[in-house]
Amino acid sequence: MGCWGMGMTQSDEFCEIYDKFMDSYNNGKSVSEISSAILAEYHAEFDDNDGVMHDVYFALAKAEWMCCEQSELVLNRVKEIIKSGANIEFYRELEATEKDLKVRQKNLQKFWDSLQTPRGKPRQRRIDPLDRVKELPQLEIGDCYRYKYEDGYRVFVILGYNKAQGWRDMMRCGIFQKTYSAAELKTVDFLNEPLHSILCYLGEELLAPSSIKKIATIPVPENKCSTSLPVHQIRFGHKKDFKAEFTASIVTTPSQLFAKVSASAPKPAFLWSNVKCGDIYAYHTNGKYRIFMLLHTKTNVAVPAIYCYAWRKTFDEIPTIDELNSEYIMPLGWFTEQFFPDRLRLTYIGNHNLCEVLKDIDPSKLYDKWRPATLSVAKEAHLTEDYPLNLCEKLCDTIQKANKNS
Repeated sequence: MGCWGMGMTQSDEFCEIYDKFMDSYNNGKSVSEISSAILAEYHAEFDDNDGVMHDVYFALAKAEWMCCEQSELVLNRVKEIIKSGANIEFYRELEATEKDLKVRQKNLQKFWDSLQTPRGKPRQRRIDPLDRVKELPQLEIGDCYRYKYEDGYRVFVILGYNKAQGWRDMMRCGIFQKTYSAAELKTVDFLNEPLHSILCYLGEELLAPSSIKKIATIPVPENKCSTSLPVHQIRFGHKKDFKAEFTASIVTTPSQLFAKVSASAPKPAFLWSNVKCGDIYAYHTNGKYRIFMLLHTKTNVAVPAIYCYAWRKTFDEIPTIDELNSEYIMPLGWFTEQFFPDRLRLTYIGNHNLCEVLKDIDPSKLYDKWRPATLSVAKEAHLTEDYPLNLCEKLCDTIQKANKNS
């Protein structure tokens, strides 16, 4: 049994059972079915009074409480374990100090008290990120599409596509400022209409094809928008942008945009250009540390970017590189400078030189289920999302696979 503290969640068994429960829950299985299956699995190896089973029941109790479906069997067993002092004795056998045992006893009581207060609503089943992925529709650059907005129509234009290895394909759209009537749409010169925003969209963030209709085409000069927009205009969009209430500010018109953008424009400064492959940083947020690793930089493109992996687990204290070897990682994908946390909020842990072997390998070549976790690239929450455990791998295993691959 692996324990690293006196907290209820600070054991390998608790985390493994809770994650296993939630993975099954997200896949549509019922709470009672999941609990029964997990208990049957562990009872095949452990006696019900074995100390390992304590955390099995604790994790099931927490998971059932989260889903608002507490079973008497699990709840009664948790009560018995706590009230009898069996868990304290088990930790004493693990050579916990008397000071630690007092902390554990306090945490056990707080945990039991929390189970007595019903949760307001059940935890939502979370869809596997891979199930949310949608391919980009086949829309031509320069085509303008209208969609219903209030009593009229809004229009967006396809300005280009972003394609890069390891980064999901995105479509760059310009959303026009005005709302048009059906009659106006027939006479508008969209090449000189004001654009409210220029945004990059994943397939799942675009409007459904059934809700849009092509109404015009404007000439987009080759290479003018596909890879060469100024950095300040590159933003990652969301479906809600299409229906957001626009301000009166005008960004530019397509004709002005095409005149400004030049294929020979100087590349913007890249503030992360001095990082090394394998550099590991700790990012402090919400009282925890999220750890991520930089693997590869692209500085020979219009928007320099870094490819990153992150550790799934958050840490109470900054871990050592050796401690990180056996923890699970997930690929984050490419990030531009503007979407990294401020460097003042980062703590450099060190360089993992063995990770050099991962530098130029597409993650899906190492693990066929891996895709970059770029569902909301622009959100800071991206670094702390609850990525499914079954889509993660231990760093040491990943390095071993990469060595074989090379």
